[in-house]
Amino acid sequence: NWAVYRPGVGRYAIEDIPVELCTHIIYSFIGVTERTSDVLIIDPENFTSLRATHPGIKFMVAVGGWAEGGSKYSHMVAQKNTRMTFIRSVVDFLNKYEFDGLDLDWEYPGAADRGGSFSDKDKFLYFVQELKRAFIRAGKGWELTAAVPLANFRLMEGYHVPELCQELDAIHVMSYDLRGNWAGFADVHSPLYKRPHDQWAYEKLNVNDGLRLWEEKGCPTNKLCPYAYKGTQWVGYEDTKSVEIKMNWIKQKGYLGAMTWAIDMDDFKGLCGEVNPLIKMLHKHMSTYTVPPPKAGNTTPTPEWARPPSTPSDASEGAPIPTTTNTYRPPTSEATSRPTTSEATTRPTTAAPSTSVAAEIDNDSDVQKPETPEIEEPPTDNEIENANVCNSEEDYVADKKHCDKYWRCVNGEGQQFSCLKGTVFNMKLNVCDWPSNVDRPECKS
Repeated sequence: NWAVYRPGVGRYAIEDIPVELCTHIIYSFIGVTERTSDVLIIDPENFTSLRATHPGIKFMVAVGGWAEGGSKYSHMVAQKNTRMTFIRSVVDFLNKYEFDGLDLDWEYPGAADRGGSFSDKDKFLYFVQELKRAFIRAGKGWELTAAVPLANFRLMEGYHVPELCQELDAIHVMSYDLRGNWAGFADVHSPLYKRPHDQWAYEKLNVNDGLRLWEEKGCPTNKLCPYAYKGTQWVGYEDTKSVEIKMNWIKQKGYLGAMTWAIDMDDFKGLCGEVNPLIKMLHKHMSTYTVPPPKAGNTTPTPEWARPPSTPSDASEGAPIPTTTNTYRPPTSEATSRPTTSEATTRPTTAAPSTSVAAEIDNDSDVQKPETPEIEEPPTDNEIENANVCNSEEDYVADKKHCDKYWRCVNGEGQQFSCLKGTVFNMKLNVCDWPSNVDRPECKS
């Protein structure tokens, strides 16, 4: 990061990185170009040469960051052709500089205060799905991770949590800068738990509640990786004791590991004592920690109406990716059910262990197949066959005949939704609203 530009003893160079204490090192940042949606190399210094002396470490690159803003990313994900332009540019970049994966640090999808738009939430998911497929096609074992917020309103604006966690290898929850000068009072920026004086918006704005929110929204515990610390501040700071408390908390929760922004904020020269005391404390706990299977029962199911459609693969992405399907086996007289499990060992801050369970279906010859459910015929005035419903770039289209219905268009295919009783579709805001707020004369009565 910017520490490479510090003068004197404060300058943090590649040779200062404690590579042997880490499983992953992320180079920050690259960006996206304004008009062409290609990779923009912000800081060109290359550090993947460290692989020669540390072959077991993953060297990744992060795209985005706070200074990049959000409008460029919102524009890039808006259309599939611009998404594919950037994805191809990323693949070329990873190949050229021999990185082991990409960390997505768009701050933040759907954030109007950061140049985002309403459609970012769906489009960001499509982007991640398409990027993951491109990585699979590359066949180099590249990892795909993301730096994400922990504030609930940010998640509501831009993140389909269960679906994203399914695609990503690790989720780096940015559990720092939770307080600052914007708050109007002095406080530590990364409290682990709620304190008695925390109230209103700050009541849940802490590391513990923030990670719990990701769990509740459907993210497996063994993919979550909280940032351990950001560095020293004049009013609050991390020391070896506070880092150790957070490491014990991570192990208690069963999270994937710990990540820090940034390593240059440790005492890397040993000016005050031991060299890199904080990262050494992190390594002490994480190097002997085995990530347990994800916990069950912590998730609040996503309502059906809030589940996003996936973006299907097409010819513009490249060759099809082989998929695994369940095969129905005909009944036999002595069929048995034999579950097969595969054991996986993982290290902290690496991709979650992949455990597959396959079971053969035990079918008795006298078992009847379930009856085929009756399918209700669509009404004659249903416009699902109307080719004009999704013939534009709009994500949401008002139904021409019913004020309380609208269409959601994905890759040219329309799906109809209904508003709650008493509300109608607002074409300006793309939400269901009171009739008095909607500029549609035919829907006023």
